[in-house]
Amino acid sequence: MTAFRFNPAESIVVFQELFHEKFPFLRIQIVKDTGLKNHFQHENRPESEIQSEMTVRQVQDLVMAFFGTEVRVMRGAGKTWVSCSRTQHWTLAVQNDAGHDMFVLLSNTDH
Repeated sequence: MTAFRFNPAESIVVFQELFHEKFPFLRIQIVKDTGLKNHFQHENRPESEIQSEMTVRQVQDLVMAFFGTEVRVMRGAGKTWVSCSRTQHWTLAVQNDAGHDMFVLLSNTDH
């Protein structure tokens, strides 16, 4: 199981970096910063954890709750990134595996 802890007092950019480090075939794209979170709003909130068994929808909801930012989870598809909106019920592990499989498939055809 892949997991990482994050501190809500840190920036969304730090969260994005941690997320991509743990799930290399996924990334977090900021859609809209609602402006609801100021830096001190969650200062006393405990750390939270992202686990590979969480769905894309759960991660998006968690990011909104902690950072006040609407995000989209993107999956690697060769040299581009595609939205996981149609598969938001998939877990992060399944999404990351699908991105890996696409990477391998396209790597084998790029001769």
